[in-house]
Amino acid sequence: MLNKECYYIMFSGCSNLIKVSQLPATTLAWGCYGQMFYNCINLKEVIFVSENLSKILSDSFNGCISLDVVRLPDNCVYISSRSFANCGEISELYIPFSMTSISSQAFDETSIKKIIYSGTEEQWQNFFIEFNGCYGDLLIHLQQDYPRLTNTDIQALALYILGLDNADICLLLGLTQRTIWSRRMRIKDR
Repeated sequence: MLNKECYYIMFSGCSNLIKVSQLPATTLAWGCYGQMFYNCINLKEVIFVSENLSKILSDSFNGCISLDVVRLPDNCVYISSRSFANCGEISELYIPFSMTSISSQAFDETSIKKIIYSGTEEQWQNFFIEFNGCYGDLLIHLQQDYPRLTNTDIQALALYILGLDNADICLLLGLTQRTIWSRRMRIKDR
C-alpha cells in the first residue's frame, strides 16, 4: 500500500485518463485527496463506488475541463473548496443523500447542467445554508422581502439559479410541469 502522501497527486496531470469508475478501497481509505486528479484534462466521467470515500478534498478535480458526469458514492458527506473548480461544464452531478456540506467554492468557474439530489428536509436545510453561503444569503433576503413565497417556491428558485430546467426541478421536488410553471408565474407576480 502506498503512503498517504502519494495519494495527493496520484493521477495529477494524467492527460490520458478518461474515466474513473472504481478505485481499490485502499486507494480511498482517507478520502479523495487534494489534487488527486488535478488537471486531468481528458477525464470525462467519475463514478465512485467505494464505500470508503466520504470526502472530496480541495482541488481534487480542479482543471478537469472535459468532466461531464460525476457520481458520488452514497456515503460521501463533504465536498471541499475548489474540488471541482475550473471544470467547464458538468452535464450531470449526482449528490447522495448523505451529503452534509459543500464548500462555497467547490464548483468555482464550473457550470452544472443537471443536479440529481434527493434528501430529507434537514438535508435541504443544509443545502440552503451552503447555497446562501455561496450566493450572499440570497434565499434569506428573498424570504424576508417576499414573505408570501412558500418553501417550495424558495427551493425552486434555488434550483433555477443553479441552472436546472423545469423537468429536473419537477423530479427533485416531486411536482408536475404545470405546477412548476404556475409557481414560476406566481413568483414573477410577487
